[in-house]
Amino acid sequence: MPDGTIAPGTTVNLAGPDGVGLLATVEIGIRPSTVTVDNFTVNGVGGAFGLAAETGSSIPATNSTLVLGDPTDSGAALYLSSLNDYGFFDGGTINFIDSTATSIAPNIAGVFAQYGIGTGTPNVLNISGSSVISGSQAVGMDAESTNLNATITKNSVVTGSNGTLIQVRDGGSGPSVVNLEEDSSSIMTGAALTEAGSTLNMTPPPG
Repeated sequence: MPDGTIAPGTTVNLAGPDGVGLLATVEIGIRPSTVTVDNFTVNGVGGAFGLAAETGSSIPATNSTLVLGDPTDSGAALYLSSLNDYGFFDGGTINFIDSTATSIAPNIAGVFAQYGIGTGTPNVLNISGSSVISGSQAVGMDAESTNLNATITKNSVVTGSNGTLIQVRDGGSGPSVVNLEEDSSSIMTGAALTEAGSTLNMTPPPG
């Protein structure tokens, strides 16, 4: 959608499969968009993606609640990508502040970052004062053929419910590079897995 602010208190109920709560993107010939939300709620059994920012667009989200429950497909509460129907652009940005994301369907990840390995800017994720919990069979953060810069701060909690906090991998378009920074007040739970050829830089390092 174009630049704008969603009215505070808005709720999006997703009933069908593959539902997306909010998508910020760019169309050919149009600049990237910034969509700001506060006290925004996404819920429903058809929810595969809560907030999705792609191709240079961004979503600043505060005081928001995402509950994703699509049992038929994989997805993520927070989705970042540099690719849309028109090709590759810069990565997306999500600032997730004082908010919660819970995946009640087993295959919904907390975060899924995709593409962004070319000449454009990386995907960017800032989680501050928030919790992001994946579904029971999903990783906390999945980086697939992407460049991702992520910060986890201010008592945030990120949990990979299947035992994997983050996996960094080549999804077929090239290896991933992830820079992940956590402050001392935050808690990240699960293993950090890096596929051969991909790179994960964690501050502080795992272990």
